[in-house]
Amino acid sequence: MILVLGEVLVDRFPDGHRIGGAPLNFAFHLHHLGHRLRLVTRVGGDRDGRRIEAMLATHGLATADVQIDRQHATGRVNVRLDAEGVPAFDIVAPAAYDFIDLQSLSAGERPFHAGMIYFGSLAQRSDHGLAQIQQLLETRSPETRCICDLNLRAPHYDRKRIENCLQHADILKLNDEELAIIAGLFNTGPTMSAAAAGLMAAFRIDTLAITRGARGSCVFQDGQRFESPPPPAVEVRDTVGAGDAFAAVLASGMLEHRPMPRILAAATEFAARICEQAGATPADTAIYKTVRQQLESATP
Repeated sequence: MILVLGEVLVDRFPDGHRIGGAPLNFAFHLHHLGHRLRLVTRVGGDRDGRRIEAMLATHGLATADVQIDRQHATGRVNVRLDAEGVPAFDIVAPAAYDFIDLQSLSAGERPFHAGMIYFGSLAQRSDHGLAQIQQLLETRSPETRCICDLNLRAPHYDRKRIENCLQHADILKLNDEELAIIAGLFNTGPTMSAAAAGLMAAFRIDTLAITRGARGSCVFQDGQRFESPPPPAVEVRDTVGAGDAFAAVLASGMLEHRPMPRILAAATEFAARICEQAGATPADTAIYKTVRQQLESATP
């Protein structure tokens, strides 16, 4: 079972509203790839919150861990896309997810047995969210692996929050811009390889994945560097959620102990396919059959 923690929100694009948030996107993909999970989040007792619950239920995702906040509105993000479909985000604060309650999970009132915990940085932008998530991570089982997908959106992060995330990350997923920011903060090295090695050594991270847009992706693991094949050429509508798609396939492949070159190829291609559509979650879920076939292929 995978425990997914963090924000679910409404992205407000110029052409309409879409339900999103990195944890939601990650959970959506893993659910359709056949994994059991619990998505723990918090929304407002408002129209957006009801839309989110309905969307989850429509796709067969459990809503038992969707907390309803009667004092704070559902999270929202104002999104602008440039000519190449690259987004700029205005993330509204405060939001219901800033007040997520994880005490029942960490205190054992609702015991969980997770093989993996997914978390990011945005739900830790408030002191409350930071304390809740850190407390849960500190009490997890030693057998539980943590995957951290940092989403460094200024001004919603600082060195303290990044450092706390890195201390709990067994698997870390970044884009190349985020790697440069973190390498600068912790002075880990001038090149990608040096920065990766420095971070992994300093924080005992066993797998570090870096996405680089049209230049593909790479993974550092066990002293090796794995490079993805070139991503397929696609007509980009927007790049929102591409990194979340990559992270979900990475997690799925690692949970199933697939060879890393196969995981990396499938994750990179799936991320590119997400860029072909408007929004981060596919309307046609038949695409997941292709991803599963790639992960299960006899070819490394």
